[in-house]
Amino acid sequence: MNVENYRPIHELVPPTWTEGDILANSIHQHYYRTGGAKPPIVLLHGFMMVGLTWLRVAKALQREYDVIMPDARSHGRSAGPESGFSPQILASDVVALIHTLGLERPILLGHSNGAVTAARLAATEPGLARAAILVDPPLQAPRPPAGEQAGEQGGDFNDWFSGWLAWLQGLKSQTHAERVAAFAASWPHGQPVPPDEPLWPEEDLVPFVEAHALFNLDLFQQGVAYWSLNDYLEIVPQITCPILLITSGIQAGERVEASVQRLVSSWQNGRHVPMPGTGHMVSHGRSHDDFMAVLTNFLATSN
Repeated sequence: MNVENYRPIHELVPPTWTEGDILANSIHQHYYRTGGAKPPIVLLHGFMMVGLTWLRVAKALQREYDVIMPDARSHGRSAGPESGFSPQILASDVVALIHTLGLERPILLGHSNGAVTAARLAATEPGLARAAILVDPPLQAPRPPAGEQAGEQGGDFNDWFSGWLAWLQGLKSQTHAERVAAFAASWPHGQPVPPDEPLWPEEDLVPFVEAHALFNLDLFQQGVAYWSLNDYLEIVPQITCPILLITSGIQAGERVEASVQRLVSSWQNGRHVPMPGTGHMVSHGRSHDDFMAVLTNFLATSN
């Protein structure tokens, strides 16, 4: 694919969608919304992503659903981590967003850390969500948190982390064309995709690139403990609404399988669909159509 033709993100957003900011849970939250008198579905992105990371999925859902795509705090154009940052706070942010926008029993669709947010909300706010769709949540022991006690990780880690932060900072001053070209040139090295994954189309790649450029680096300066997310497994049995768990091919091993079995054996009303051969960004690239088939089947049979 010729990335020179990849358009800026504002040209990819349909003109019928609305963009807004609300004050909810004491922070300004930014979101996009497809609108219409349809059942609401809230799409929750993963770490270092933005609401528009769901762009292609939202376009596929907008005919049947009012799709709401918020930027999580410290991500995109939402407020930063000054008032705190944790899985619990992120769930409270979404609860406040749902109430502020007046959404009636929305479906929650969360990817990665956004799936943790969806699970926490569904467990702690019974009756608020119609269903919880968990796309490749963390299912194994977390790696050392970037930015937290980095000095204890050793010189190699410190060198890598410093270089990574400098690269992220540099994205902020680059043009759209420069950013996209940089990601394309290193594809798929360092990306959460299989090694033979073709370069994504612009609706997948451009929001992914922009998310990295917009990420609030102050979050790392705060030294937040964010990667210890597996405790959400303990509260999944409290979820009363239907659950769909989608797992990628990139998460594998005995610990992952043990976590999956723990979820399957403990939830009240759940369904697990593995998608082998896929990367962490299950809804992107060549697996998009298969992902949408799984998603739409669940939505049609869980209402």
